[in-house]
Amino acid sequence: MILAHQSSPSAPAVVDQPVAVGEATAATLPSYPLGKGRAAAGHAARTRRTTPDLDGEVRLLEDADAELRRGDAEAALAQLAEHAAKYPSGALADEREGIRAIALCRSGKVTEGKMLADRFLSATRKSSLITRVRAACGIEKTSD
Repeated sequence: MILAHQSSPSAPAVVDQPVAVGEATAATLPSYPLGKGRAAAGHAARTRRTTPDLDGEVRLLEDADAELRRGDAEAALAQLAEHAAKYPSGALADEREGIRAIALCRSGKVTEGKMLADRFLSATRKSSLITRVRAACGIEKTSD
């Protein structure tokens, strides 16, 4: 258990407040709506998503990425399907969709992959996956 110290003079009589370690590791990340277009993604109020099992989400996405790096896009898609089933609105749902677009394009499902990639790229401006999604699906960078 970690103790958080409150130093404000107007703070309640309790000086040390326990904070569970599990709460400190649960993620609260922004959620960007896929398929809404850049204008909507840039101007819409962003909701915050939380997940009680960030480690589980990360593990599945890392496994899917490892499958992609080994050249097994179908195995990656299976990992991503498991992630979607376990964490449909998880904190890393946007990352899942980016990795899924890459896996679809690499597995030969290029039409479906490009459609998902377009939605992902329209809604996600700062993801570290943008370059990989563009490269895997053969999408040229456009000037904004």
